[in-house]
Amino acid sequence: MNSPAPNLSAYPRTHATRCTRYRYRYSACDNCAAACPHEALTLTEEGFELKHERCQNCGLCASACPTGALQAENMPWRDWLELSRQDHQLTLACAPSDRAAPAIAPCLGALDPVTLAALLARGTRVELVGHDHCAACVHGATGAAALAQLLDAVAQLRAAAPEARWGELTLADAAPEAVKAQPQRRQFFRRLFGRGLDQLQQPQQDQAPAPARAIRAAAPFLPSRRELLQALLVNGAGEHATLPAHPALPAGVPVIDPAACTACDSCGRVCPTGALLAGETVTAWVLRLNPPRCVGCGVCVESCHRGALRLAETIAATAAVRDLHMVPRRRCERCGRLYVTANPGAGCPVCNDDNDSFSAIFG
Repeated sequence: MNSPAPNLSAYPRTHATRCTRYRYRYSACDNCAAACPHEALTLTEEGFELKHERCQNCGLCASACPTGALQAENMPWRDWLELSRQDHQLTLACAPSDRAAPAIAPCLGALDPVTLAALLARGTRVELVGHDHCAACVHGATGAAALAQLLDAVAQLRAAAPEARWGELTLADAAPEAVKAQPQRRQFFRRLFGRGLDQLQQPQQDQAPAPARAIRAAAPFLPSRRELLQALLVNGAGEHATLPAHPALPAGVPVIDPAACTACDSCGRVCPTGALLAGETVTAWVLRLNPPRCVGCGVCVESCHRGALRLAETIAATAAVRDLHMVPRRRCERCGRLYVTANPGAGCPVCNDDNDSFSAIFG
């Protein structure tokens, strides 16, 4: 039984409003452009533009995007799943190598590690063919590096979900040492796929809050592979499962420094998945975190002008929504307005502004 031939010439589907650069005009995210070996993506303050005349349909940009702003149309995972049901085995080759196989992908490095891990966790044996063609491939060294990162991510998922019925993953024509995860390469992978988690975790210098025009509103969206990752971890190890943060895995955990937070709402407004939600109750301003919705894109860290947020080095499978931070609301003794402040002596910002304006006019 052969899988229906994928449309290998299909361009990635684009969803501009899911892009962190669209959500936050000053975002420095360049994951997709850094992953593209053909310079087919141009980054703008509106997000990105795909140059169809340069695109080689490899799908590497889609695999590098944690928010699903780009989606590969030539990765028929549903067909591949059906193909593997009969004998719990799937042989998958990359198209540029011209190797024969029941399933063909545009590039092995563009395979989604979460979907691949979910297939393996069902007990399916997966054989990847064409690895030895990477050196001569039109996609260059980028595809080979992405494949190595993919294998590293799958290895971490195996370790994090030991109760799953893991099938064997082999590279049919690779040297055995090439299959093993190489921890020393991870920093290279992170540079290759954008700024990476390390830079996102660095505290930012205090600066003025992001102007309103820098943040664009759009409906939250949760990539299906984030939901699949959550199910894989919970089914394989329970809700207490943890694993190290990895640039190829769409997950993260924001951590806040309460003393630095000014309750400006920026992080909640830029979050593309709704993992962070800022709002006010009767008594307080509250920043809530819904962990299974976080894809680790880091745009919340970028938008925080006080550097109050960072991404943790560990991902947890817990699904419990929790309050990340609370700032009490107080009533101004002068004007009666309710305002949010952690400092009781700060005073109402409206009254303070009136006082400043009065002083500026009358001295």
